[in-house]
Amino acid sequence: MPSQPVAVLVEDDAALGAVLSDIFQREGYETVVVPDRDAALAFVDDGHADLVFLDVGATPDPSLFPDQAVIAVCDPKEAGGPFFAPWRLDGRVATIPRPYRLNDLVEAARAVVASPTP
Repeated sequence: MPSQPVAVLVEDDAALGAVLSDIFQREGYETVVVPDRDAALAFVDDGHADLVFLDVGATPDPSLFPDQAVIAVCDPKEAGGPFFAPWRLDGRVATIPRPYRLNDLVEAARAVVASPTP
């Protein structure tokens, strides 16, 4: 029997991290909540992750996670912009404009995980 997929959740707010973890667990993920991008990179380098959720103040860079599906929460002006275009084209990255609804997050997770990796 295959093991659960692993989602690394980059969230510096512990309370929101717990809510996100619960949501992803209900979707069938094992979750790891880390406070910043560097901790996520360290986890991905040392272990296995299927999906990375980036909710950071600065523009998240999906290219740092080439082997994972990525959900990037970003400024509404950037969500459809050219920075994310190469990753959106291969279906590996979903952008969610801030503020987002939890249903948007679940839909984005389902979409990027269902897309084949390049």
